[in-house]
Amino acid sequence: MQGLISPIRHRSVRSASSLAIALSLILAPVVPARAATIYWLPDADGYWDVLANWNSGFPGAGDDVVLDVGGATVRTISFRSGTVNVNSLTSQEDLAVTGGQLTINNAYVNTKATRLQNGTLTLNGASTLASLVQTGGTLSGAGVLTVTGAASYGGGGSKSQTGTGSTIHNGAVTL
Repeated sequence: MQGLISPIRHRSVRSASSLAIALSLILAPVVPARAATIYWLPDADGYWDVLANWNSGFPGAGDDVVLDVGGATVRTISFRSGTVNVNSLTSQEDLAVTGGQLTINNAYVNTKATRLQNGTLTLNGASTLASLVQTGGTLSGAGVLTVTGAASYGGGGSKSQTGTGSTIHNGAVTL
């Protein structure tokens, strides 16, 4: 009799275990990926889309990005292609948007130059820039942008500003 009961009991225990695992996977809360602080590594000019330039992979949604290599020489980081969303961006270096679409969902603070030459820069949070030069591309977003120094909207390129945000100029403006 023992031999007849054992296979049935073994099968029902295995089924119960499988059911418990399946239910725990279904009912487990979805935990979003944790945001990270991503740093620009080289003390050199370079491109955003080069993996070796970042301390732990490309910046993405939810990440706080820091462009600050220290030293006396201000570096230029060029965003030239792709579509990237980040949580925030803090920079002590020049940022040139020359193509693609860079969206910053919260604060963008740059104590050096920001240049928009082509592509789209979307600012959805409160942003403060030391200077802004837009010779092309699209400045967009829902945030309030404060330019504390000079702002220039010249050059021969096609340029636009879209979205529900606003820009406050505390320095000279050149059109």
